[in-house]
Amino acid sequence: MSGRMELLVRKTVLADGQLGLGSGWLTQHAELGDPVHLRIRSNPQFHPPQASGPMILVGAGTGLAGLRAHLLHRQHHGVRGAWLLFGERSSRTDRFHGQEMDGWMRDGTLARCDLVFSRDSAQRLYVQHRIEEAAHRVIKWVMEDGATIFVCGGLKMGAAVHAALQKILGERRLDELAAAGGYRRDVY
Repeated sequence: MSGRMELLVRKTVLADGQLGLGSGWLTQHAELGDPVHLRIRSNPQFHPPQASGPMILVGAGTGLAGLRAHLLHRQHHGVRGAWLLFGERSSRTDRFHGQEMDGWMRDGTLARCDLVFSRDSAQRLYVQHRIEEAAHRVIKWVMEDGATIFVCGGLKMGAAVHAALQKILGERRLDELAAAGGYRRDVY
């Protein structure tokens, strides 16, 4: 892999107008090339499964960072057949790592890539809507092909995706998947 850490940062502006602690400092005060003292917290529940089977990766915004790590890992190990459902605001300004996504489609790391840009149409569409639209494919990937589901991003998105998956797969099946490591989330 690259041997370096890369960040995907969105400046957080709080209700009172103040900037988020980390994103505010990184976007407003840190100079390019400045050393950054930090610590990394591991999330063992979000590590890739031992098997190299199919994955459904769902995220929005900066959640792409966690999903990208999985895709880079799969690409490095020659593992094919992942499905990315990613949402952002605008295709014009928010298609983060777009060239990499195109490359993953070309080399087979991604078997499918659904991008949803909520501000590009009058009707606001989000990743949970794409999941519901592709319900039959989600069921096939999970129930027949044994895909592991990874969800990464904000709490509201995570809750909406969880509700969509419950609707499609059923609460009991989703709980069973989570207990067996087949449904992993990193929401914040």
